[in-house]
Amino acid sequence: METLDGLSVAHVEGSFQHERAALTKHELTCLLLGWPPWYKEKFKTRAGREVPFPIWSEKDISRGGWIIAVGLMESPMPLAVYRCPNEPDEPGFRQNGATFRRSVARCRDHIAKNISPHFPDNQDVTDAMAALNHLINERTGSGIPTGRLGRTADDVKGIDIPHLRSSDCRFICTNFNDYEPLTDADRARLESILFPTMVAVVHGAYEVVQYLKDVGVELKIPPSLQPFDREVWLRDCTTRLPVR
Repeated sequence: METLDGLSVAHVEGSFQHERAALTKHELTCLLLGWPPWYKEKFKTRAGREVPFPIWSEKDISRGGWIIAVGLMESPMPLAVYRCPNEPDEPGFRQNGATFRRSVARCRDHIAKNISPHFPDNQDVTDAMAALNHLINERTGSGIPTGRLGRTADDVKGIDIPHLRSSDCRFICTNFNDYEPLTDADRARLESILFPTMVAVVHGAYEVVQYLKDVGVELKIPPSLQPFDREVWLRDCTTRLPVR
């Protein structure tokens, strides 16, 4: 970072330079504040539906809806940088991303407490619980048991998975955010889309845990750039414009 005539100019290295071009000012601000690196105001599902990302405030970061969103995404492409709230300077081995890992655990707990009792003999629910327990306890996707749910979209090619409507996607994300017992109407609606719901939660959780294990690099905001209530310029050190 350098200061020129009273202006702070920050140089940011890595893929951030290339990928941030597709982000809005609001999205970039949210990422700097610790929102998940998959965050966009709207995302596209594998069925081509456009759905709002289920985070509207900081309290939603530790909830489960956005894990579902990651699992529903057409092609999850997180920005290879993150900044979890209250992250220690040097977390222990695979102890990083504690806030994001709590979101995965919340999905597991919601299924165990509020969904599984309604579908005690459903193998997909059982497999989802086993997969989430593995991701939470082992902190890696290696060796994850998934049954027919798979880990990624490539694993379930050839399997007939019902495409979810936009309203279904919003319902599932809201349901996992709210963490409440299912009403009779919720149960009836979830029953018809239970398989793709379990696929989404496992794929999303797998993506997040693998990201934290292999890719995630915490963005450390220098004290000189805080607070965010003043102008800071980000110099593009990658793009080369044509010169005549």
